[in-house]
Amino acid sequence: MKIALILVAAGEGKRVGGKTPKQFQKIHGKPLLAYSLERFTKIKDLAEVVLAVPHGKEKWAAKLLKLPLKRFRKVEFVAGGKTRQESVFNALQRLSDSITHVLVHDGVRPFVNSKKVAELIGMLKTEEAVILASPATDTVKRVAPRLRSRSGPDGPSGPMAGFSTSNAVAETLNRREIFLAETPQGFKKEILLQAHLEAQKKGFTFSDDSALVEATGRRVAICPNDGKNLKITGPADLALARLLLPK
Repeated sequence: MKIALILVAAGEGKRVGGKTPKQFQKIHGKPLLAYSLERFTKIKDLAEVVLAVPHGKEKWAAKLLKLPLKRFRKVEFVAGGKTRQESVFNALQRLSDSITHVLVHDGVRPFVNSKKVAELIGMLKTEEAVILASPATDTVKRVAPRLRSRSGPDGPSGPMAGFSTSNAVAETLNRREIFLAETPQGFKKEILLQAHLEAQKKGFTFSDDSALVEATGRRVAICPNDGKNLKITGPADLALARLLLPK
C-alpha cells in the first residue's frame, strides 16, 4: 500500500473574516494548516503530499509551510478550483502512478487523531473507501417546506409556488443511523478518480468525496470517531482552536 495525502486548503475562508484565508491564519505563531499537516507526520506508508491552495498562492504557501513540510518525503502544491471537488480533482492529477491509495483531508481540521487515521488506513486493506465519521448526539429532524397555496410570490409557476416562507419538521430521524462525515476520507486511487470523472460527465457536484463514490454505487465504510475532530468554519471555531491547540 502506497498512500498519498491530499490536503484541501483552497477555500477563501470568508466566514472567519480578515484578508488571510482561515487555513493560513496563525495560531501561536504557526499557520492553522501546519497543525493539520503535523497530524500526518507519523503515518509510515505516506509516500507523498499534495496541497491544493488558492490559485496564485502556491509559492507563498510553500514558504509559509516550509518547516512542517520538511517532515514529508515528497510534497507538491497545486492550484485549487472553484469548488472543493475541483480542487481535489486537480490534486489527483499530480499524484505519482505508483500511488495506490489516497487520503483526502480538510486543511482546517487540525484536531484529527493520528491513531484514528492509522485505524482508517488499516481498514483500507479490505475496503475500497473508508471515512471518519462521528455518531450524531443531537436529535435530528428532517425539514420540509410547508404547503400554503398554489400561487407563490412570483406567480402560479414561480419557485415558491405551493410553499410558505417557513419550514416545518417532516420527520424525526433515527439518531442511531446518523453519522456526521469528517475527514480524512480514504480511497483506492482508481476508485476515487473514476468517481470524479463520472461526476464531471454527469455534471454532479458533491460536498465531499465519499458522496462521489456513493454515487457510483460503491460501498463506503465508516471508521467511527469521537466527535472531537473539529472543523474550523467560523470565528468561534477559530477562537476555540486558539485555546485548544498547543503553543
